Amino acid sequence: MLMTIAESLIEEGRQQGVLQGLQQGLLQGLLQGRQQGILQTAYEHVYEILTIRFGIVPRSLLDTMQRIENTAVLKTLHRQAITVQSLEDFTQALKKILS
Repeated sequence: MLMTIAESLIEEGRQQGVLQGLQQGLLQGLLQGRQQGILQTAYEHVYEILTIRFGIVPRSLLDTMQRIENTAVLKTLHRQAITVQSLEDFTQALKKILS
């Protein structure tokens, strides 16, 4: 069966829409992956400093930090990890930042 010109244009438009949707989805996925990588790296830096300075870090503290999805907050925690006097002080600073 031969397609009419209108049917052909509709099909072409549908294919272009599918292609644009795939491209947008791919771009969004790449951007989200990049953001997750940035967050993971920031989290690892804070964790590394805490471990070097204070030894074992409680799992509950790590779980709380891993739920943070804001790089500015993690940057603040990075500075806190460097400057606080104790792990308790860091925990209090974390609670204050998250409240």
